[in-house]
Amino acid sequence: MALVTLAGRPRAARPPGGGMGRPGGAGGFNEAPEAGFENIYGGTTHNTYAMCAMRHMHDYGTTSQQLAWIKVAASHHAQWNPHAMLREVVTVEDVLASPMIATPLHRLDCCVISDGGGAVIVVAPEVARSLGRRW
Repeated sequence: MALVTLAGRPRAARPPGGGMGRPGGAGGFNEAPEAGFENIYGGTTHNTYAMCAMRHMHDYGTTSQQLAWIKVAASHHAQWNPHAMLREVVTVEDVLASPMIATPLHRLDCCVISDGGGAVIVVAPEVARSLGRRW
């Protein structure tokens, strides 16, 4: 069994000047081991995710409209959370009409920078089956 966690405080841990850092600087994505190889080409979170989205579209035929439904669902959930940063419900049309950030991602496809975390537990297949849950 393995527990993989990630936590961050990107809004609270920005380098001086409010940016997300530069190649060789401290903070943000520059702390990743591959940063020295990727940041010289201007890699950002947005264009890295855009490349992943483009690959998914190529492999599975995913459309921008389908990606937009992720934001639509998140906005519906956020309206009930008093601590959500963006509580306004949006439509697929709103997402697709927002400015393009890095093809195929529009501004509303992108996450706001916020503090948070996540976790995943990885277990052997027989342990997963013993839980009696269907995913």
